[in-house]
Amino acid sequence: ELAPTATACAALQQRRGPDVSLDLDASFDLVKATYRAPPKQVVRCLHSLVLKVVADSTLADVAEHVRKDLKGRSLDFLCLSKTMEIMQQPFFNHIRNVFRHASMHSKDSIFHSTMNDWLAWLEPWNTQYYSTKNTVRGTVSRSSKDRSPTQARYVQPKATQSSRYIPDWEAYIASNLHFYTVPLALFLRRARELDFSPAVHQKSLEIVMKVFRVYSKDVVAVINRLLQERRNGVRGDSSSPAPSVVNYVGMVKKHEHNLGSFAPPEVFLSLSSLRNDVHNLLEEMYLQHLKNVEKLDFLDRAIAAIEGAFGSGQSKKEERDLHAITEKAKAIFGFPNDYQVVADKSKPRGTDQRAEKAVASERTAEGFFSSSGLARIAEGEIKCKPEDVVYRGDRMHSRVQSYEWKPAVDVLINVSEALNKRFGLDEEGKRVNLRFFADYRNILFIFLIFQILRWILT
Repeated sequence: ELAPTATACAALQQRRGPDVSLDLDASFDLVKATYRAPPKQVVRCLHSLVLKVVADSTLADVAEHVRKDLKGRSLDFLCLSKTMEIMQQPFFNHIRNVFRHASMHSKDSIFHSTMNDWLAWLEPWNTQYYSTKNTVRGTVSRSSKDRSPTQARYVQPKATQSSRYIPDWEAYIASNLHFYTVPLALFLRRARELDFSPAVHQKSLEIVMKVFRVYSKDVVAVINRLLQERRNGVRGDSSSPAPSVVNYVGMVKKHEHNLGSFAPPEVFLSLSSLRNDVHNLLEEMYLQHLKNVEKLDFLDRAIAAIEGAFGSGQSKKEERDLHAITEKAKAIFGFPNDYQVVADKSKPRGTDQRAEKAVASERTAEGFFSSSGLARIAEGEIKCKPEDVVYRGDRMHSRVQSYEWKPAVDVLINVSEALNKRFGLDEEGKRVNLRFFADYRNILFIFLIFQILRWILT
């Protein structure tokens, strides 16, 4: 059972003091519940239901009607279907609970499916309406002169696709304002747990890009204006609603009333309060990217340089995506124009080394985390990454890696042991280890050198 906002705020203030911020950056700490993942059948049904309700053609009709015909009026209804109005509170709490407690890495986790449902709820304008002639009519169904029967289908956009938002949907954003803010704050806090290792670095970047693409310049402007109106009770740029605009204060209040005791605290909320979480996420992505580049061997670096000369290659693509994410973050969260994730790219290791020292200081002599280290990990003060795990045992006798040729590994280990025994080399000191010759990349490099020399000599 999820604790109401007032109860969660009181517990947070008791734990951190009465002056603790209750802005959006506190959203993670305001989710207090005993988490139990719902059955898979429930998750599948919920996914189908969300796609069904966001594709309801009446949403577009009501949103367009509000913007064009109700200017200058104070609205006290929601731009939602009856089904969405009933779903709003339980679905809001479901997203909060999953984003706060569900695993991001387990195959059985519902984190990513819930994220997709949330993104679909945020963008009903990605729905395409097909007439009986199977032609696409756009994102507003019955607003055109053509009143022929239609079929609606929500189309999941790609991570790099531009937003299809138009101003007619302002009323929908006002009716779901806190869906655009609170889950975003929770996602940013959890996103640092994404795996940015070389194998899945690009996939993790695309997850962040998929979320950021929703918050286009126009959508962010509407959200900021609505948050300001929520604070003042009227439009932020005037003392009373002008006749040429729509006053959404009543609609936002109706939305909060529908959320009930789980609505955010009645304080001024701002996307800029999330800058610290965004910076930590960007820093994690950049440092992991730089670390992955540093780990490239000679052959991989040569290939990356050749691909980079032609504007292609995985490394170049990651750099472009990182730059795009950073520019998007600056626009969404109001970072200054001269903001840089890593101030000096030529010396990025300082922060990384300090983090590594902080983690190393919490380990025992055997390499295990101490009780204080485990407590700091649980609190999120330090992070344990797979590449930071200290290898235990003799590396020469470790299991065969994916990049090694197994028959060669066994032979090279036997030859290395024979040479070490013959010359009396100590295992703890300098010794011969020929296992690197079993690496497929080294084998390919030696073969290429052999072929070049053979061609030169002949």
